[in-house]
Amino acid sequence: ITPEIEKGVGVEQNQAHTYDVFEHNLRSLQHAADKDWDFEVRLAALFHDVGKPLTGKLRSSDGKWTFYDHEKVGSVLAASICRRLGVHEETVAQVEWLVWNHMRVRRLDIMLSGKAAELRSHRWFPLLEILRDADMEGRRSTGE
Repeated sequence: ITPEIEKGVGVEQNQAHTYDVFEHNLRSLQHAADKDWDFEVRLAALFHDVGKPLTGKLRSSDGKWTFYDHEKVGSVLAASICRRLGVHEETVAQVEWLVWNHMRVRRLDIMLSGKAAELRSHRWFPLLEILRDADMEGRRSTGE
């Protein structure tokens, strides 16, 4: 585990998440591994919310956590970590793109049609859909 991932320990999330950022990232990775998904997806699953500890703010109006732009901050961190670990540059680019776009895939239905088509036509879009599934599964309690 990298120090950047470890910073997610104890970082609460909103009501859509059962776990803190650290546990959520690990569970997302575990789901991707259980499904035998590509290495790039596994790395992206591990790093997709790595930017949350740096962007989290507690809203005073309702006491809920926000993590605006965590995907942008996280994509830079993910690329840096991957390079530090000696990951091949093409894989670094994929992970960076997946982390940067992991929130956009949920907004396809409200995107302008041109932007949605642009995202859907990207060569790594199928991996982004798989990452979305890992992210969603990483939120769920297994009834432990």
